[in-house]
Amino acid sequence: MFSAPDFPRVCKDAHRVARLDAPTASVALQVNEWFPLDRLVIIALDKSGQPVGSVPIAIEVEEKAPPLLDLGSDRIADARVLPIRAGKFRFRARMICSGTSAQVFINATVRERPQ
Repeated sequence: MFSAPDFPRVCKDAHRVARLDAPTASVALQVNEWFPLDRLVIIALDKSGQPVGSVPIAIEVEEKAPPLLDLGSDRIADARVLPIRAGKFRFRARMICSGTSAQVFINATVRERPQ
């Protein structure tokens, strides 16, 4: 976690990021079962494919109607989401430092809980 005054420090290596990678291209979630966002592994890579140190990213959820996830602010503050119905969507991880535009998508499938 960081705040706006921290951006110069936390973004110092961001200019080196050529792309973001997600070793796991897809994840499975269960209806009414918490999904912690730290299960999403995102790696920042430079032009030669070498990992860059920690860089700030934003994680977004593709909108669906009706929604697949309960995205109440209290859940997001806890870095978790709650699937409320079955379906498919994508997570998007993107750089949030100015001058960078790297992003990666992770496919997600929400399944009903087994009976």
